[in-house]
Amino acid sequence: MTPREEEIMELIRKNPRISQKEIAQRLNIQRSSVAAHINNLSQKGHILGRGYLLRQDPYLVVVGGANMDLRGIPQSVLKMKDSNLGSVQSSPGGVGRNIAENLARLSNQVYMICMLGDDQWGKAIMDQGSLGGHLSYEKAYILPGRQSPVYLEILDENKDMLTAINDMTLVEELTQARLAQHKRFIENASYVVLDTNLPQESLAYLLDKVPQKYLVDGVSGIKVMKIKDHLDKVHLLKVNEYEAAALAGLDPQDDQDYPKLAKTLLKKGLSYLVITCGKEGAWAFHKKETIHLKGKALEVKNATGAGDAFTAGLAHALGQGKSLRESLYFAMGASRLALKSEKTNAEEMSIEGIKREIEEVFEC
Repeated sequence: MTPREEEIMELIRKNPRISQKEIAQRLNIQRSSVAAHINNLSQKGHILGRGYLLRQDPYLVVVGGANMDLRGIPQSVLKMKDSNLGSVQSSPGGVGRNIAENLARLSNQVYMICMLGDDQWGKAIMDQGSLGGHLSYEKAYILPGRQSPVYLEILDENKDMLTAINDMTLVEELTQARLAQHKRFIENASYVVLDTNLPQESLAYLLDKVPQKYLVDGVSGIKVMKIKDHLDKVHLLKVNEYEAAALAGLDPQDDQDYPKLAKTLLKKGLSYLVITCGKEGAWAFHKKETIHLKGKALEVKNATGAGDAFTAGLAHALGQGKSLRESLYFAMGASRLALKSEKTNAEEMSIEGIKREIEEVFEC
């Protein structure tokens, strides 16, 4: 901070409700100058919200997709090309937003940078997802007259996905120019999570121009290719086996030698790599360190969101200074809690719940 910014921060600490006019009078400067300094302090991450909420604790930033999930479930056998009796459920979703919600449930202060419309879905996403103030949409872009991203899923009578349509066009408007407005705020975060739903040029801007410890979620085999030329700027990449193979230029259908695959990706400058392999557990790699964990079988109630919970578990543990092995245990515990939940984002998600899961499954 500059000396003038230090003076302004000291006045705000003493009186968080002090007006800009009062600050200007106390420091004998123009009110317009005060406004500029406060805007600068906000961009740097020292002022987090209205009423001069000051940054006292570390915070995390998630940059990615947020949407409303709509799910149609038939009452009986689904009839094609006909109207079916059933139920329609809605809940906030999106890879980035799901990760942010799980991080907030783990008591992290999280700021979501995403694109939303000012429609009913955008309002519902923000209203349902604040989690007692741990998850903030203050840095999100709310575009007037636009529809929020939507994911529409139709299940069959066995609750298996039959088909789906996603309308994520608004995510493409999370441009480099918009992200540049939050550059200092992103730089001052403890950790930043990215999902590859972002436009390729936006990912490139963040990874190349905004210094941070980035944890990137691969999302899909196609989308993870957006970062293939920027792996040396990624602190940790979390992918599934298919995404890892695609990034390494291998056939995803082939049986993979994961240590060999990891060696290929680490040579490209990647610092840490975590590969999830479904029932086969997860692998983690860093330089000469190789870790493979596999948990006990469990009854899966809902697989949707388990990968997002895993990523949140990694980000939380790494943000707490845990080792790669400890972080992998924690991530797997979070994923297992999600798999046991009927909902995409488990309401049971907590640090204590994850620890119990780890002790029960891994005996550590």
